[in-house]
Order: sequence, then structure tokens, then C-alpha cells
Amino acid sequence: MEHTWKIKKMYKLLSATEIKTICKNRKLPVNQHITEDTFKNFFSSSVGVDYAISQLSPEEVAALLLIKADEGVDASNYGMLYPSQTYGTFTQKYQDTYKSIMQNLVRKGILIVDDNNSGDSKLERIRFTFPNEFKNKLPAPFLEIIEGHYQAEACDISLRNKICKIYNGQPANIKTNLYIENGLLQFNSGIFKLSAFDKWRKESLEQYIIKEYKNSKGYNGKNTFWKQFDLVKVLLDAFTRLKTNQFTSSESINSIFKVIYGDQHGINLEDVLIKTAELGFLGRITLDNKNYYQYKNTLEEESLQAKDYLISEAGRFIVALNKIPCKALEQLSASCNFTIENKKTYITPDFSRLVQIYHTFKDTDLFIHLKNNLKSLSDRINEIEEKHGKVLLHSNLLIAKINDFKLLASLTKAYADSNKFLFLPNDYIAFVQEERTNIEKLIAKSGFTVKKFIA
Repeated sequence: MEHTWKIKKMYKLLSATEIKTICKNRKLPVNQHITEDTFKNFFSSSVGVDYAISQLSPEEVAALLLIKADEGVDASNYGMLYPSQTYGTFTQKYQDTYKSIMQNLVRKGILIVDDNNSGDSKLERIRFTFPNEFKNKLPAPFLEIIEGHYQAEACDISLRNKICKIYNGQPANIKTNLYIENGLLQFNSGIFKLSAFDKWRKESLEQYIIKEYKNSKGYNGKNTFWKQFDLVKVLLDAFTRLKTNQFTSSESINSIFKVIYGDQHGINLEDVLIKTAELGFLGRITLDNKNYYQYKNTLEEESLQAKDYLISEAGRFIVALNKIPCKALEQLSASCNFTIENKKTYITPDFSRLVQIYHTFKDTDLFIHLKNNLKSLSDRINEIEEKHGKVLLHSNLLIAKINDFKLLASLTKAYADSNKFLFLPNDYIAFVQEERTNIEKLIAKSGFTVKKFIA
């Protein structure tokens, strides 16, 4: 832990009784005097952290998920959890909040408190730090969690509909639609990548939640606190803290929404989780007519084999867009040309692009399926594999010999960090063809001439 000086400061700030209370809540024997070093070593350890965290309410866990780890913040940052006054000086507004933080978090051995800061009042100088080591131990902030060996159902309707609708040419909105341009599968002005697709669905979910809040009876236009947080990140972070066989209901996520939006937020939480599942973030089970959810990221799953979503046809393949895993679609977009004919999507491997990702792609089920079902591709790949390690060809590389030491030093300085220039043994250099003009200018500027060979 990197907060040694803060813990020592806390030891001096707190009374002996408070120190013993922390030790008691963290399961350390307190029948002896606790020295500064003993307290520092104990507090920095993981001893008793799980027990102390288990005493927190779901709302307290949710609030700690929102707090930046390892960063000292003042009492106002906990006003979302422990209500403060709406008027007066900083001390008047947050005095009750401060007392609650000390009672419920500091004395339980979860937060570090210090006052090594500037401020007009004593309370303004106080800072609370939540160590990252402790934050990593936080459980899911849900009151109702059920366990069982259930198979969660994928409900990613919105995500699958987006994949199935590929435009043959640029659509009106390239930022939210897939389309084919010059044979390339594109999304948001670039070749389709899961990172861009993931960003779209997170933004879609965030916009949905905000719209639900603004349309609810509990909407408070003066409350802008929720704008400070990445709503989707917090929600998904909470779900990833569920264990493998754990599920939770929509009522249980209210702990997060109460902290962010207030007690009377009015948001339909079941609708929020349905939308979250439709975008491929959650899986769902239904027990006694009630839905329970767990984290199930569709973008990460590759449950199907290539034969289940690729059909060979006359030197190319038909893609079953209603089945293909998102990861496989990303791999195809990096290695194949796409076309749409008679409402069917076809792919043809692009050998030049496929070679660029060959070493990271060659052992995948998808690549093996392409190779085994396309003879022309198989023949060319076999040729590459036979020559691998034996033949190295460059179509864009020039070689020159530099006899002068000073000129060689100048080139070394000019291209020290370049990946377009390479020093070879016996005073030879190699460089990409597009750097030829720049190198010739540098040589001329140094007072030398370029000797050219005529074939």
C-alpha cells in the first residue's frame, strides 16, 4: 500500500479509543497498546478487510464503487451517501456527513483519514482515502443475490439486430450502423472493430438510462450529481463482482441508482436491465415469474464453431449474421472482403490482408475452416508455411553503403527512433522507399553526393 504517511497521520489524528475501535473492527487483538508502526503495518495488510466490508450496507458499497481509489477527497464527496445540509458554510453543510463517514467507514477500518491539506476550516482540510487494495475486495452492492447452477439466457436482441442490418454502402449515420464500402466491413468510419462497437453499445445504454430518468416522475432538473459518473461503467462493475453462479434482481440494483440519482429517482429498473441484456451485457434467468440477471458479455463469447455460421459456396462463404460471434466478425472484417447479394452477406478471404494477421490468426477455428474449405487459399497458405524462415522478400526496401563516419552519425541522429530505417553490418543501411528523398537531401546537406548504380 502506498499510503504509509497517511496512515501515520491518521494514527496521530485519532484518539486511542478510535484506534482500538478500528483494530476491533478489523479483527486485531486490542488488549495491548498499539504503536504507530504496529497500526501502520496492520492497517496496510488485508487482515480483517473482508469482515469490515461485510458490515457495510449495499448503498455504502455502491458509493465506494463510485469513489476514486487512492485519491484523497473531502467530506462533500460522501454527501451522496450521507445527506448533507443544503445551505451554510462548508462545515455547516457537511458536519453531519463527516460524522457518518467517521462512524461508518473510518472506524470500521475501511478509509484512511488525514488533514495534510489546505482549506479555510478544519473540516475542509480533512481528506478521506479509499485504498485500491480495499476497493478490489468490494462485493456486488446488491441486497438480493440468489445462487444456483442455472444457464443464463442470452437476450442480446438489440446487439444482434445491429449486426444483421449491414448496409451496402454508406448509411445516413455511419457512427451507429455497419456498412460495406469498397469490400470492407465498416463501422464508425473505420474497419469494424469490437472496441468501436463496444463504445457504441455503452453510449446507447447510457443514453437510454438518462432518457428514462428525465422522463420519470422523480426527475429533478437541479440534481446534476449523476453527470459526474460513467453510469454504465459503474453498473457493469457491480455485476462483474457477482460470483459465477450468482444472480440478482432489478430491485437489488436500486442501491446504485439511489446513490447516483437520489431516493426518489423514479427509474424503471427492470426496463433498464432488459435494455442492458438486449445490448449483450447481461444474461437472464426466470424463476417464479421473476427475472434475475448476471454478467454475460456477448462480445467476449465464442461458443459457436465456424462451420455453424459460415457456408462455403463457389470460392466464397455466406455469413449467417444471426449466429456469428462478434469476435469472429471482427476477424473476418480484418481478413476478408464483404459483399451483399440477394439479401445475403458473402465474404471472400483477402490474401494480402490475411497474411498481415496470419501469425495471430492461423491457429483459430475460423482460419482453419477458411483454409480447409477454400483450395486457392489453402494452396497459398501452404506455400507461405513451406518458405517460412527460409525466404524473406521486401518490395519496398532500399539498401545503401555509407563510407563516411560523420555522415553515418548524422543518419543515426536523424533516424534514432524511426521504424523506417535500419542499420546493417559493414556500414550498410536499409530504409523504406518513401524515405529516399529525405535521405538524399540529408546527404546533400552534409556535402556528399549519392552514387547511383545503373543496371
